[in-house]
Amino acid sequence: MTPSARRLLLKPRIATLLLLALIAIPLAMVMARALRTHAATPSFTAGAITETDKLIATQAARVISFWEGSRVELEDNSKARVVTVAEPRVEVRLEQGGAHFVVEAGPNREWIASAGPFRMYINGADFRLGWSPDKGSFELQFNSGSAELLSACGQAPHRLREKTVIQLVCLPRLTSKPTPLPEPSPKKADPAASPHGQAGQASTVDGFSWKALAAKGSYEDAFARARSVPFTVQCKTWSADDLTQAADLAVLAKEPLSAEHLLGCVRERFGRTEAGPNAAFRLGKLLLESRPSDAAKWFGTYEKERPNGDLVAEALGRQMDASSRAGDAASARHVAEKYLERFATGPYAAQAKSLLRR
Repeated sequence: MTPSARRLLLKPRIATLLLLALIAIPLAMVMARALRTHAATPSFTAGAITETDKLIATQAARVISFWEGSRVELEDNSKARVVTVAEPRVEVRLEQGGAHFVVEAGPNREWIASAGPFRMYINGADFRLGWSPDKGSFELQFNSGSAELLSACGQAPHRLREKTVIQLVCLPRLTSKPTPLPEPSPKKADPAASPHGQAGQASTVDGFSWKALAAKGSYEDAFARARSVPFTVQCKTWSADDLTQAADLAVLAKEPLSAEHLLGCVRERFGRTEAGPNAAFRLGKLLLESRPSDAAKWFGTYEKERPNGDLVAEALGRQMDASSRAGDAASARHVAEKYLERFATGPYAAQAKSLLRR
């Protein structure tokens, strides 16, 4: 076969290969992108506590899905945090940017979307949230459904039932202690509902739940109202926030044993969420005076579970103090060394240095 004949035969083959390459390369890129997106898309089921409280950025995943059909779609350069998916409570916090929420309604379900000092309690809705933490700018485009928007900045509550656009500004406070996110206003008891309600909504007295009584400063009455719900029911059905709030109330009502039981329940049900280590820290504070050895263990638990948590410096300092009170000099010295390695100028540094000089 002559060279010219070979060239004539090769041309169609080369053209065919080029055509196949032009088809295959884009197809491979689309498939790879789809696989990456599918692998990176977080999907949460009821009680999937091992995956909660993790920052999810648009670069890692665009859609966050939940077992009951709800989903959150992040916009470019946005970040969100799934705070809890403990039945019956779901909370997603928008850290920055924008996100489209589609929340499915359901009986006895508490779905919360929060951003900065703003919190929405949702009973099935379609809406878009925008939040700029630097500017304190909050934007809501509510499309359909039912929700209540509350603010820790003093704005009046918004009850949402139809298409609405809301723009609010809440500049960050120059204080070390953030303003707590708001809870919905107490509702009057429904005679047709269960006497114990759900998610901490105990039966009411004169239209007030135990939370409302606590807010009024009636701690003993509030504790008595909360305690009217059996502990087993509280432990199995209340959210981590409600159990923790009830434990704080028990302390104010001078019922430390009840507080210990409630915090123990938080540890049992929500031990691998942010609420778990925080409950350990609270147990340490609760037991510091009466059982300093146990208190030291709980402060140590917080440090192990949240080595970079917001309370780790205080947890180490209090663990050192509790160990000293319990007469465990070796443990106190060990914690003092660890404290100075990490927080050489912290509030417990002088105490740590004094202990090591003994």
